[in-house]
Amino acid sequence: MKKLLAIAVLLSLCIMMIPSAVFAADPTSFVVNWAGSGAVDGSATVKNDAVYSFATNGGVVSGNFNANGLNDNPYSYNVDSSNSYINADVTGGYMWFKAQRTDAYVPMYGSAGQVAASFVGSSGTGEMATGSGNNYASMVNATYAKPHTSGGYNYEASGSSYLITSYIAASGDVTPSAAGLAMAPVSNYAYFVNAGNGTGKINDMTNAAGSGVNLGWGGGCYTNANAALTGVGTFTVAGVGSNAINTEITGASGAFTGWNLAGNGTMGSVDFTSTGNYSGNSSIPNYSVTVK
Repeated sequence: MKKLLAIAVLLSLCIMMIPSAVFAADPTSFVVNWAGSGAVDGSATVKNDAVYSFATNGGVVSGNFNANGLNDNPYSYNVDSSNSYINADVTGGYMWFKAQRTDAYVPMYGSAGQVAASFVGSSGTGEMATGSGNNYASMVNATYAKPHTSGGYNYEASGSSYLITSYIAASGDVTPSAAGLAMAPVSNYAYFVNAGNGTGKINDMTNAAGSGVNLGWGGGCYTNANAALTGVGTFTVAGVGSNAINTEITGASGAFTGWNLAGNGTMGSVDFTSTGNYSGNSSIPNYSVTVK
């Protein structure tokens, strides 16, 4: 039996940890369930095709992480399909999820190197439900018809101080920590950041990356990139690229709507940042961004 999925997990819980790994010829899956207090982190490497990792730490933590290598080698391109998903919550702490696409069928689809990450941290409570899928052609992080937070979102946080971030790049890296995401993009990228005192509930149903990136839509799914915000805070959405940025941002005070910006083909020649400040109740019906 070939070992198709390399796994590293570090667990530190005060109450209960239930890991299980199932290795089969096709597919190969890895599942971790946790409930208790303290820290959990782990990573799953699918051959040389993708890497999925996560971490959480808090007064109360619970959740589920899974990673799957399909061992399918579509069209004999020597790149297997894979996917991963996390559904977790934390009280008085943080959690993050990261996906890296490390192989591609270059003659038709260009180089690999796509990366995506999400972060939720809160002095109160936080929830995360997101994932990633990768194959020979691209990275598509779709959450349609998959588990969501208790309120039906991808991210939720409530507390006197909270932070929610989602990031995707066509190449580069990102380093998650207890403080958030340290982004290190090389080419086209986009992200949103919501920091506040109150409650943030955000849908980020689909992100996608190849040579360009989509934040909040793509992958054959309809757009579901919205936010329901209460209290006091800021919501920022941004993109930096080479050729073009298209936005459909509507909502919080100070945001723009329907910008189409052109670059000259040089990385960084086109960039867009919109920051909205809010107090009370605020909604953002659509913050989606495309960067090429």
